[in-house]
Amino acid sequence: MPLIQHPGLRSLATVVAVATGAAHIASLWFRELDTGALASLLQGTVYLFVALGLGGRSRLSLYLGIVLPLSAAALRLHYATEDLAAAAFAALLADTVLASLCTAVLWRRRNLGKED
Repeated sequence: MPLIQHPGLRSLATVVAVATGAAHIASLWFRELDTGALASLLQGTVYLFVALGLGGRSRLSLYLGIVLPLSAAALRLHYATEDLAAAAFAALLADTVLASLCTAVLWRRRNLGKED
């Protein structure tokens, strides 16, 4: 029986980063152009660059995959109004998932010596 290789956590983090970056960039078609839209464009571009790094073997992209989404989530919560819109909640959830996946990959790499 042949072994079926499954993608690791790093590949899953790459997919989440690409999806989140693409969603931030695609949000420009659904909102008016203001400073928030430009910030979303910049955030989506940075996430796509982080996804490129996650496709490799570097630890820097793992650190960036932790720090950048958590800082974006903190800023989103700081400037949120009383009720959080569905799109903002989805972005907050994606940021948290991406940071969690990168943390798990970094922990496995440093403590268990396993490469994904």
